Amino acid sequence: MRFVHHRGRSLTWKLLICGVQLLVCMTPCFGQTPAVDLPAAGKEASAEFVAAADEVLQEMSQITGLRLRTPLKKTLRSREDIRAYLIRQMDDDKNPQERYADARAAEAFGLLPKKFDLDPFMVDLMI
Repeated sequence: MRFVHHRGRSLTWKLLICGVQLLVCMTPCFGQTPAVDLPAAGKEASAEFVAAADEVLQEMSQITGLRLRTPLKKTLRSREDIRAYLIRQMDDDKNPQERYADARAAEAFGLLPKKFDLDPFMVDLMI
């Protein structure tokens, strides 16, 4: 019995790792889309954001010893813009029937509770 219990735990970990990898693959690159014009007050915040992002990027480059290969694209987006972008990406990646089948498969493996609505959860998680 001990072997079966260990095997089940191993399968659960493998499925969990696959789920995390899927989440990482579904996470879009926000810098790839065109920038949204910000109001005048937002441009000051944007300048602060760009300066902070550049500072963090330089520090990470020093810490990791990796040099920056291309400049980082930086923009500020509203939550509504990000939500709409994520939904578009999810729809482009898989149709609703495929996402439903994936959620039911995860439910069958015990990774999700019964009747769990995964799509809104994933969007909220990524925002």
